[in-house]
This record gives sequence, structure tokens and C-alpha cells, in this order.
Amino acid sequence: MHIKHNIRCKIKLENFEGPLDLLLYLIQKEEIEIYDIPIAYVTKQYISYLDLMQELNLEIAGEYLYMASLLLNIKSRMLLPKRTRQDGTIEDPREELTSVLIEYKQFKNAGEYLRMKYKEEQNHISIGKVHLPKSSAMIMTVPLDFFDLMKTAWNVLKRENRIVKLPEKDKINIQERIEFIKQKVYEKARLKFIELFEREKVSGLYFVGTFFALLELMRQRYLSVRQRKPFGNIWIYKKIQVTEGKVGSSEFTSPE
Repeated sequence: MHIKHNIRCKIKLENFEGPLDLLLYLIQKEEIEIYDIPIAYVTKQYISYLDLMQELNLEIAGEYLYMASLLLNIKSRMLLPKRTRQDGTIEDPREELTSVLIEYKQFKNAGEYLRMKYKEEQNHISIGKVHLPKSSAMIMTVPLDFFDLMKTAWNVLKRENRIVKLPEKDKINIQERIEFIKQKVYEKARLKFIELFEREKVSGLYFVGTFFALLELMRQRYLSVRQRKPFGNIWIYKKIQVTEGKVGSSEFTSPE
């Protein structure tokens, strides 16, 4: 399984149906009052996600870019003198966005309740594999918190000046990265994410390929990833041990 430089990878965020979901996540993550959204701050955080995806040469759905333009429009309108309606109330450029988010949150909560009830009826866990469609775009499903880890790790490599532009002919084999990670956790049951990059310089493609390999091993319940505090070290733990046909759990406590 190879990812080539001229192929754009399309990221889908798990349990994430569109830009409203991302906005709601950012608001809840920062414990922001939904009726008084600091639009400049939220816009900056939202665009930072899109910037990272572009920096890694990942395809961004048009609806996310459209929402970014709406946020920028609201931000600019917030700087203009406030208008007064005929009833004497002052217009707030955020009102429409707020009402849409509140309605979306209500539907999302209802959907999560139904999913919870459905899961209670299930007695097994399905472990999926990486799906490679016939089109030139690779589609991966990424948990939102995992995307945060990806952003943190990428920023660490940037701070260490380890990012390099990928040569046009370069490519990466995901299966080789999977085997490499398995070997690393076999040798060392707990390691920092940064230890997965044996190269001194890392390209965006090499970085994304390593994360895809890590995600697949998480899906297989082979390992787990932990980050105890924001911007802290990302730790990888061997989660499953197979000995003589027996599967056992091996959990560790992060030193942070």
C-alpha cells in the first residue's frame, strides 16, 4: 500500500458530519458560552485546523472552506458600528450562527442518545480496516481527538526544524510503516511518538503515512495513544500481547 506525492489524501473526522460539528467541538473544548461566541478566537482556531490540513497536502471539503469564509465575514462585521433594529434592539452578526449551532447541538444530542441505546444492544466490537477506494484519494476516518494529537506532533517537528519538502518521486508504504511501529513497540512497550521518526528530516507525506499506520494499529487494538496534558508528549503503549494464542491487555501509566 503506497501513498504517492501526487495523490491527495482526504481526511474524514470520526463522528464529525461537517463544519458545524467542528465549530461545536471548538466551542465545547474551550468551554465557550454559545450565546456569546468570541468570534475572532473561534475563527482563528477553526482556520488553524484547515491550515494544518493544507500544510500536510490533505484535501479539504468545500463546505469547510465556505464556513471559514462565513466566519471571516462575521468577524469583519463585528468590527463595524452596531446597527439598531426598529424595535430598538442591537443587531449581532453572530445571531444566525448561534441559532444554527444551538439547533444543530439539539439534533446531535438526540442522535448521540440513539447511538448510545443502539450500542447497548450490541455484544461485539467490529474492528475495521483501512479502506482504499479505487479513486486517487485515500479516505481515512480519524477521531477528532486524534486529529488534535496529529496537530501537536506536527508542530513539534516544525519547532525542531525537521520538516522538509518531499521530492516529487518520493512515496511511502503504509504497510512498512505499520511493521516498523510494531517492531518499535515490541522492543519498547512505551515510547514517545517522536521516536517513530527515525529520519532527521520529515516530509508531510511521511508524517501523514506514519499517522495512518498508527491509526490502523489503534483500530486493531494493538496499541493505544495518550497525551496527559495539552502540548505534552504523545506516548504510545503496546496494548495487546499475543502469547501462545492468548490475548492479554497491557496498560501503562504515562510518566506525565
